Amino acid sequence: MTNVSGHIGKYPSLANVQAGSSASVENQMPDPAQHSDGRWKQLPTQLSSIALSRFDQDICTNNHGISQRAMCFGLSLSWINMIHAGKDHATPYASAERMRFLGSFEGVVHARTIHNFYRTEHKFLLEHSSSNPGVSTGAMAGTESLLQAAEIKGLKLRPVLEDESNSGLPFLIACKQSGRQIVTDEAALNSLCEAIVENRKGVLVIYSEEIAHALGFSVSPDGKSATLFDPNLGEFHTHSKALADTIENISSADGLTLVGVQIFASKMR
Repeated sequence: MTNVSGHIGKYPSLANVQAGSSASVENQMPDPAQHSDGRWKQLPTQLSSIALSRFDQDICTNNHGISQRAMCFGLSLSWINMIHAGKDHATPYASAERMRFLGSFEGVVHARTIHNFYRTEHKFLLEHSSSNPGVSTGAMAGTESLLQAAEIKGLKLRPVLEDESNSGLPFLIACKQSGRQIVTDEAALNSLCEAIVENRKGVLVIYSEEIAHALGFSVSPDGKSATLFDPNLGEFHTHSKALADTIENISSADGLTLVGVQIFASKMR
């Protein structure tokens, strides 16, 4: 792992969101229900077979003439807020409606505003922790920023997973050394999946080498199935027993190495 806190500098600062002229049709996000549209990122079979609807935070802003900015935390918190409102039906129709709202001008502006608050708080906390720099401090700042951003959505989140390697990191290490390679720690991944099923609804954060990426999750009342929302790819509905494979497939499709993971369980304020 190199610099978990580095994702703060991964993208330019966010400016005020303003609508402009829409991009050409070729660069716009397709309708979330049209899985076969060539403008979507190609999915591996393991994901395409369980996709409820598609989404892409990198191009949804093009539909409104808004510059591209990462907003995965804002989108995931907005998605969780809809799920808490009872809009958690795991059907292609309901899923596409959720994606259409998130991709609408209102949805993008709201998600961008929440994500901007997260980024601003994160930067502030990092600047005021210069006496104790490093990965642990950066990750702690990111955790606190996410909790505060969630408060705006009326969500009371709490981090669930704890690292047992005395690393001081506020997430579970999800990788291990195998010879000269770094591979996924299956035991850690299983602990993650058990926590997701137990906590039902919340935000899953994947910590890769340089960035952190947020997804939303919701588990059925009987605990047998789960819905995952990835702002880069869309919504996926899978059996709880297949959660580990699904998370690995999503991480791979996003080009992220599973260095660390954390879930933030969600309770309405």
